[in-house]
Amino acid sequence: MVPSAGTFLNIDLGSNGGCHRHPDCAYPCASGPGALAIGPFNRSIEEERRVQVLVRDNNVDQALKVLKKKMQREGIFREMKLRGQYEKPSERRVREKAEAVRRARKLARKKLQREGLLPMKPRVVPGTPGRGGPARTPRF
Repeated sequence: MVPSAGTFLNIDLGSNGGCHRHPDCAYPCASGPGALAIGPFNRSIEEERRVQVLVRDNNVDQALKVLKKKMQREGIFREMKLRGQYEKPSERRVREKAEAVRRARKLARKKLQREGLLPMKPRVVPGTPGRGGPARTPRF
């Protein structure tokens, strides 16, 4: 089915109901319409998440591009990767602590750059060789 011009492409990224057999079930069945390929999800982090993308002039490719960008921004791809396999609670704590340290260092670095205590990141100009070396000739 190709959406008509000006229609919305609705993607349901979560469901409040259970599986297709048991509406009050906490976990979706693996074969049901509300099933997730990433496994059962915790009720505490379950929430209704809808992403709407406007399809203009039957340009589905552009709508998919916008959808992927929105999903990337929401962190859905990252969450799917994390839920792909079981993560022990101790591994989760280590990962979350490392992420917090990384965020804190990045914030501190940005603050120092704004204050002029650290040089800003050099801008990359296309067509110029990187790291000061001579340009390499392509090997064919």
